Amino acid sequence: MAEQKEHWAIERKIPIALLTALAIQTGVWIWQAAAAWARLEQLEKKVEAMAPQGERLVRVETKTDLLIAGLAEVKDIGSPA
Repeated sequence: MAEQKEHWAIERKIPIALLTALAIQTGVWIWQAAAAWARLEQLEKKVEAMAPQGERLVRVETKTDLLIAGLAEVKDIGSPA
């Protein structure tokens, strides 16, 4: 008996369902990337807006330390020796 060898070939036919699925996936990927980019921009703006607050906090802490030191001095002065 003669055996027939099976040959495989790549066809040039692409199913419309495959093209549709690829188009949808690409669209979703682009949409998610745009949403992530927009969120990143919002977060960067928030960080820039909060930067001066760090400096203000340092000044408040310094003033608080000075007030505590002043109160300690007043307490020492007012206490009977």
